Amino acid sequence: MAQAAFARHAGLARTYLGSLERGQANPTLGTVMTYLEAVDVQPWDLMRAMAPETAALKAQHAGESPRPKPKRGATYNELFGAAVLHGRQRLGLSQEQFSLRSGVSRAHLSVLENGVGNPTYTVMLRIIAALEEQPWSFFRAIPLHPKSQQTLHDRTAQARAREAQRSERARAAVAAGLPFPGARPPATQPRRAAAPRRPRAT
Repeated sequence: MAQAAFARHAGLARTYLGSLERGQANPTLGTVMTYLEAVDVQPWDLMRAMAPETAALKAQHAGESPRPKPKRGATYNELFGAAVLHGRQRLGLSQEQFSLRSGVSRAHLSVLENGVGNPTYTVMLRIIAALEEQPWSFFRAIPLHPKSQQTLHDRTAQARAREAQRSERARAAVAAGLPFPGARPPATQPRRAAAPRRPRAT
């Protein structure tokens, strides 16, 4: 799928999508999940591809208490906040202590744990590191919404249908000699002056 078509499909600006693909943006949790919904990839699969699981990491998390099951109907921000709260309580740290450890202000941390904030990617990584977790392990608490997965193929089909309609309208306009968006005006050449007639010989 072309970048412009994918940007429309995902609901992202094409310029911003380009900066994401070049690694020049610092997306929020909402933007990350929007992108993952569009490509139909669970967040932990993406994170595992970026940092593969090792035997040492498996052993590190083997004795941890199981995470609470994601709350049905919860937003991504609420799921993120619940995961942060669970991890902080697992470490036995107060918000103030965890704030000093992560470098995230206590006020911001409180907002995030209440499921209201929309943290940036760098803030998420700082919090996950302070929780002594790996990103792929942490994001198991934030699965894609079932509704978004059910409608993914519908959105893809709609995007392709719109592209086909635009292409068909463009072809019809060209065939009829009509202008259409994106068309270049026909090149015009200046008329040549008529050569003077030679007088007839008498």
